Amino acid sequence: MGRVLATIALLASASLALAQGTFYRAADGKWKPLKATIAGAVTRFTLAPEDIGGGTTLVVVDKPKWMVLDDELAPALVKLLLEGQEVKPEALDLGPVVKAPAELAFAVKDDKNPLDLAGLSVSLNGKALPASQVTVSKLDGDKFVRVSIKLGDLAPAKYALTAAVADLSPARNTTTLSLKFSTAPLVTNGSFEEADKANAPLAWTGGSWGGDDVTSFEWSVQPGGVAGQKALRVTSTKGGNLTCNTELDPLKVDTPYVLTGQYKGLGGAAVSIITYDKGGQQVDYLTQSFPAAKEWTPFSYEFKVKPHVKASVVVRTGAKGETWFDDIKLNLK
Repeated sequence: MGRVLATIALLASASLALAQGTFYRAADGKWKPLKATIAGAVTRFTLAPEDIGGGTTLVVVDKPKWMVLDDELAPALVKLLLEGQEVKPEALDLGPVVKAPAELAFAVKDDKNPLDLAGLSVSLNGKALPASQVTVSKLDGDKFVRVSIKLGDLAPAKYALTAAVADLSPARNTTTLSLKFSTAPLVTNGSFEEADKANAPLAWTGGSWGGDDVTSFEWSVQPGGVAGQKALRVTSTKGGNLTCNTELDPLKVDTPYVLTGQYKGLGGAAVSIITYDKGGQQVDYLTQSFPAAKEWTPFSYEFKVKPHVKASVVVRTGAKGETWFDDIKLNLK
């Protein structure tokens, strides 16, 4: 006889007085009675490969009266609220936000089996959220509940909140919601406080689009910043199209953004926003130039972008000598 793999649903907490026997799911998907012998913690039964189509199956031991075996549907999402406003699940990928949402609430209902409230899973970035931040309210017994999730104060970062609730059917049909958002700065290391051992700014790449001799310029992090102790400086003996860029997560389409920062340089400076499609072709090439400035000078550039899959911020200059940048930030208007 061939080998049979079976997943056994042991309902140890079910009263034997309410039990309705042992069942298995046959190859055609239908549930059928299974003769089993139960002695203490040991359950014995026999299944032939042809009984289950030669694959795997589910076995329910001591099925309680309330359990509906023929249930392949996940609990239905009745209502979904974000910050008290009704939304659709596809609207939960928020992208960059100024502040983390305070509350995600949803109601789920199962028409056949109770919900597994003890197994309700709520995690933030892969770690279980404290029980004090999750409230479950029964609306109609154990089959219809409301779940409220309070996020509390969060440090600036990227976040993924996952909530999953299953029913108590043998298949444990599960409804899962995923809320994604980011309160992290849109521009990484925009204060240029972080650098490698060679003083190159972390998360930024310096170079020249003009093909100049690489010995004629240098992008580096140096003391003298306005946002902290350091700033980004480029020195050049020839000038040219000198650039330093950092990648961004995709931006919201047709939404006003404001790029701000400070610069100084006797030859002026510029900033650019460049976006690309999935084939690597440029979609947006947005540039703002600034006049010569002997001292640190703030700038602000407002823009919108078209649909894209990749984006970057570029600081640049075409001048000889020194040009400085610091406190580069990108925010929704």
